[in-house]
Amino acid sequence: MVGGEMHLEFYKAYKEHGSAVRIGPNRILVSDAHYLRKIWGVKSPYRRACTQTGMKLEPKRDTVLTYLDEEKHLQMRATLAAAYNGKDCSHVEKKVDSHINALIELIRRKYLPSSSQTPASMDFGIASTILALDIATDLTFSHPIQDSAECDQDLTGYLAGMLQGLPVMQTLMAFPKLIRLSTSSGASKLVESTKNSSTGLGRMFGFARDRTRERYGENKIVSNDILGSMVRRGLSLDEAEAEGLLAAMAGADPVGTAIRVNILYTTTNSRIYNRLMTEFAAHGLLTPASLTNLVSYDTLRKLPYLSAVIKESFRIHPPYVGLLEKAVPEGGDFLPDNRFLPAGTLIGSNIWAIQRDATVFGPDAESFRPDRWLECGSEQRGSMEKMVELCFSSGRYTCLGKEVAAMEIYKAVAEVRFSPE
Repeated sequence: MVGGEMHLEFYKAYKEHGSAVRIGPNRILVSDAHYLRKIWGVKSPYRRACTQTGMKLEPKRDTVLTYLDEEKHLQMRATLAAAYNGKDCSHVEKKVDSHINALIELIRRKYLPSSSQTPASMDFGIASTILALDIATDLTFSHPIQDSAECDQDLTGYLAGMLQGLPVMQTLMAFPKLIRLSTSSGASKLVESTKNSSTGLGRMFGFARDRTRERYGENKIVSNDILGSMVRRGLSLDEAEAEGLLAAMAGADPVGTAIRVNILYTTTNSRIYNRLMTEFAAHGLLTPASLTNLVSYDTLRKLPYLSAVIKESFRIHPPYVGLLEKAVPEGGDFLPDNRFLPAGTLIGSNIWAIQRDATVFGPDAESFRPDRWLECGSEQRGSMEKMVELCFSSGRYTCLGKEVAAMEIYKAVAEVRFSPE
């Protein structure tokens, strides 16, 4: 769990014991997509489990990600929807383009070979996440926390902070009783001291706090961004600070993960890479003019093979693989095989296993093969797409920012490869 291999252990459990595995006294791990859609549905009586509070960024402050009160959760989702999907925001794609351009120029300036020096090696793991963080903070606050022209470096210490913080969050979600300790006075004081730090997650907390307070009061700043939408739709300063911080952080790691998974699987397979280049060329996207200006998202998402590559990357390595547990309602319920589940049983999702279901994706489901999306008929493709959509949850828990995230991923993955260098 803390070592980052929880999803692999869960997949192993699925292969050994089937689609429903008991992983604790009252906890079941489920790999049945139909059942998960049922419990995540808009009218489902299932509710978020107490383990969801382990995802709090601050012990005593909830966000749309952690509300256990479903009425409050749905109300906040409705309030935030237009902010997350970009409808309340100006120049979303233009902002994304500016950061991707900065990344491309960084690569050309610092990492391409020249006659005078040996080319340097770029850690794209750092670059992809800092790029996504810069985009997320720019879309949220109209002010990136770092300069994407230097996204090959963790200048704020954010990544280092996340490497320390994520294992703690996973531990709290796995062992709910520890959550009570995290809200104790001693733990709260520790969090407060972290929030005031000038580096790491403290830098992020302070950045969100300062940007949010600029939007309230007599001399408030008005802007058509995610935070601006929150203010216009009536969120208090405290709510906006918490939700703005979440929007920025939630838009960084999953998107960064998706970008680097795409780059890894395509640049290490010459056949896939060459087929992508052939598709780009066939659509006139490798001409000098097209390489000067970034291609629109509307154009990119219509490219069949690029779309297949990105869907396959979501499938082979989902951006988030946590349990996201829900509690069985009063009266209990039954698993698809008719085994009874008492009320209060926690049901976790085994997303890694679901995306390797051979009955849906074929006998080579453990292999990265984008062609599977083009070889099948429309009915089969629809079934596969419904499965991959579960990477972003579904029903009343669907990721609010998935459309903007898809834009970032399409554009970053395509543009990094467009350059002939």
